[in-house]
Amino acid sequence: MASPTSKLAAPATRTAIQKLFDDATTRSVAPGYQFVVFDRQAILVNGVSGYSSLPSPAGGGRPHPAPINGAKMKPDHIHWIMSAGKLALSVVALIALERGLTSNGMTIADLDDHDKLVEILPEFRLGSGSLVTKVIEGWEAGHDAEGRKIPKLRDAKTPVTLRMLFTHSSGLGITWDGPLTTQMYFPFDKSVPLKKPLGTGLIDSFTLPAIVEPGTEVRYGYSPDWLSQWLVRSTGRNLRELINNFILKPLEIPLTECDVHLRDDMLGNMSGVYQRTDDAQNPFKPDDYSRRFFTCEGMPPPGYAHLASVPLMASSQAYSVFLQATLKHDVRLLSESMWTLAEGDALAGTNIKLPVPRISTALPAMSHELKYFATPVDPTKAGTMNLLNTELAMGPTESGRPAGSYGWAGLLNSYYMIDPINGFGYMWSSQCRPWASPEALELRDELEKLLYRALTE
Repeated sequence: MASPTSKLAAPATRTAIQKLFDDATTRSVAPGYQFVVFDRQAILVNGVSGYSSLPSPAGGGRPHPAPINGAKMKPDHIHWIMSAGKLALSVVALIALERGLTSNGMTIADLDDHDKLVEILPEFRLGSGSLVTKVIEGWEAGHDAEGRKIPKLRDAKTPVTLRMLFTHSSGLGITWDGPLTTQMYFPFDKSVPLKKPLGTGLIDSFTLPAIVEPGTEVRYGYSPDWLSQWLVRSTGRNLRELINNFILKPLEIPLTECDVHLRDDMLGNMSGVYQRTDDAQNPFKPDDYSRRFFTCEGMPPPGYAHLASVPLMASSQAYSVFLQATLKHDVRLLSESMWTLAEGDALAGTNIKLPVPRISTALPAMSHELKYFATPVDPTKAGTMNLLNTELAMGPTESGRPAGSYGWAGLLNSYYMIDPINGFGYMWSSQCRPWASPEALELRDELEKLLYRALTE
């Protein structure tokens, strides 16, 4: 007897999905897409639409190093999936906790043990003097001797825990989320920045003050970078080695389609990155965004880190193998009990809230404001966070997701969803900014509505 999810592979459903993305390409929502639908047993749909790189009007190259020019999208083309890769970081961190790989013996039972955390991350010890133990409340008048804005800081009162790093509740913000964090990198008065961009790979670039008191609300930010620092320091292994050995190798995902390090032999298969414009005649301009990010093969030099907020370059078909493993609770990665714990409500029993909007923006060329990650039918049953660094639906969403489903996204408009209730998931990816545009969110929601209709017809 065929499983209910086999309906998602029916010819009519495949045709409807293809048309959805082809229409988005025609409307210049993005130059091109990869899209994959899977259940626990198989990849059900694996398709593409549009271009991996657009023809250059001048006939020359584009800022991205790949030599392809005017190439149609292919399933094995590599995308920088940005924050969609945080799931891999979280799973490796859970593996370290479950398998006893931490140098100070931390286990999942120590999620709320601040003292255990600061044995590995002394920066977070209250009174350490590190910026991560401060909360920024605004800006002092004038500038320092180097011409930089002077943040108005107070000491944080709440000790940060590993749970907070897993769930974006340490108080740390992201580059574009409001004027406080944004002006650390891009001062509105054009003064000297306090911080170099995250893409430099400097640990100092994500050593920031919190924008809210730790442990009070979820603020999308650089908590995963500190989770990665905890993981690397406590295991003595670099992030690339950890992801390769504990995820890619067990799942037989080839490094040619998924890696932390941007290798020279990957460049010819990398999709171009684009910025969407308001010009109907030239709706996209090439964007060298992905070239600004530090990567390295082994352990980063002192003071540097693999960029855990944007850890992976991958094709959608390759990353979907890992998403499928997450859906089916693959015991090659984690035990059944750990998977069950990880995908549940990690904020239950705490007073940590999720704000509305979920993410604000002071850099609209980077990201739009996001009211909800997935709009709930009942706002009192909106999402929460789990230990997989994803937002977990607590009630049905307008697009059809049930309570218990979860997902996340990447800055260049990559999106995925895992529905363990109905036993399927999807990923689709473009390489186009800004993130969370109304058109991209509409495309995501229309895909979900289409898939849930197909399940019930």
